[in-house]
Amino acid sequence: MPVVRAGESIDWLKRYFDDGEQSTAVSVKGSFRSMDWLSDLFSVLRHYPHVKVHGLSATSASILHTPRWHFDSADSSTWLKQSSMGQMPIPRFTQGKPDYRQKPDIISVTDRATARHNHVTDLADYKRERVDKFLREHVGIDLGQARPPNQCIAALPRMMPCLA
Repeated sequence: MPVVRAGESIDWLKRYFDDGEQSTAVSVKGSFRSMDWLSDLFSVLRHYPHVKVHGLSATSASILHTPRWHFDSADSSTWLKQSSMGQMPIPRFTQGKPDYRQKPDIISVTDRATARHNHVTDLADYKRERVDKFLREHVGIDLGQARPPNQCIAALPRMMPCLA
């Protein structure tokens, strides 16, 4: 599978696709400085509708929810790294529903969390209510289940990684 990194020439990919390549991986690490490059890439990919695109390090809301870009799959280690530090992403809400197009708040939930500025015990009431609502209504657990010693391994199929 051909891999192209943000900022590299797209010409090689065109050659692969013209020769019948069916998929590619696109590394978007650092792509906030390369959004124009991604736009150029997907403009080229419109001419190759058979090509499946996998995004490497491509799980930010600004990348996944740009309408003119279409990743068939994506991965990154961000969620795992956050959860290993006792943090979990909590989406913002729009009209009462989680809005995954917006950047989530990263909330610390363990006492060993490295960041205390957004720790669940120190949140303003409105933020704490949003955390409780998301966990209860969209994940199916309460905050006590998301914090040690309970962990939230059982909730993994229903939410982003939370291996605190």
